[in-house]
Amino acid sequence: MKKLVILVLLAALILPAANFAAAQSDEPVTLRFTFWIALDHPAAVEVFQPLADAYMAEHPNVTIEFSFIPFADYEETIATQLSGDEPPDAGWIVEKSGPAFEDAGVLLDLSETLKSDEAYNYADFSESAMGLWTVDDAVYGIPFSNSPIITIFNKTLFDEAGLDTPDVLSANGEWTWEALASAAKTIKDETGKVGFVGNDSSLYLTTGLEWGTIVPLLRAYGADMFTPDNVCTLNSEEAVTAMTLLHNMIFVDQSVTPPGSETVFWGGEVGVTFGQLSRLSNLDDAEFEWGIAPLPSGPAGDVSVIGQAAIVAFNGANNKNQAAAADFVKYLTTQEGIGMLSKYFPPARLSVLESPEFLASNPRVSEEDMQNVVAAAIANGSVLTSHKNFPEIELIGATALDMLWSPDADVATTLETYCQLIAPSLEK
Repeated sequence: MKKLVILVLLAALILPAANFAAAQSDEPVTLRFTFWIALDHPAAVEVFQPLADAYMAEHPNVTIEFSFIPFADYEETIATQLSGDEPPDAGWIVEKSGPAFEDAGVLLDLSETLKSDEAYNYADFSESAMGLWTVDDAVYGIPFSNSPIITIFNKTLFDEAGLDTPDVLSANGEWTWEALASAAKTIKDETGKVGFVGNDSSLYLTTGLEWGTIVPLLRAYGADMFTPDNVCTLNSEEAVTAMTLLHNMIFVDQSVTPPGSETVFWGGEVGVTFGQLSRLSNLDDAEFEWGIAPLPSGPAGDVSVIGQAAIVAFNGANNKNQAAAADFVKYLTTQEGIGMLSKYFPPARLSVLESPEFLASNPRVSEEDMQNVVAAAIANGSVLTSHKNFPEIELIGATALDMLWSPDADVATTLETYCQLIAPSLEK
């Protein structure tokens, strides 16, 4: 239902392109900036707030207010606010939502603000990273987080189960989905703990986090949700094989937290999860040894999948601060700004990604792992699946996906049903 609300609101928000002056005035401006991390999250406290403070010091007439919206409610809340009297001025948008918001006309074209400033060096951004956020010459967002989904493992549990850890297996070319399934089962059998939970400990909830597990699995087997020309391939032989492996992990091996229950990795009760670099702050007080590794490979070879979020300025009907919002987006995404953000969010600026400062920027991760796991994945990765009708696709496909999370589900039949359900939405 939430995704249906999003679609209705976005359809109602289609607006003509905005014209705004790039020059800043001295009039008092309050900019509201939205994101989905809590205001006391280290990334907000240590990175975003100092950048905002520095910007306000340079622009005394501007007050920046950060607004937290839970990820599960983010799209619906933003769409509702944009249709109201007090829309947000700027904020984050996740990759799967980008095409829908662009198509609705509610993202401000930043091209004039960014490209007209030679010191900004727009060409420094990876062309592939900008793909979702550019249409012809228009620029609708700057990806501040080009974050690969990585394997995060509990070394203590692997040691207790007598297993080689994923980083060791990866170095030997042996970290595969089959190896993950085997390790998860052994951890469950030998320690009584959960072997594997999905990306961000979420697999069954239709919040979008589930794709951080399913898409890497599909691509490792040479499949995907659908092709660039909008043909569903979740019913392919490769996809059925991949999803059958996951289904067996849940219901045969019972090494994955089952539907209806919740176990998070960060407490030490799980062997393996997937996540992004920013999530490692959850391990600051961990009482177990942990490590990171690339995603498991599969029959299609090594796979790197990028979760992406962009900083955007909103083009709501009642937005009055567009020039200031665009300027603040530019400030956050300069080389210096991206350099600061890279402590938590892997950059799309090549100069930052390739710098020694980035490789040494995260105290939780060794420089070797930053190079071999994080930077290498960004250089070789592909962005998570997206589509301008993705909210509708998720909403309609959720019925079939829910059917899959049953012990007696016929995987092939269920995935065929999924493709039949979403086909009309793909073709719009």
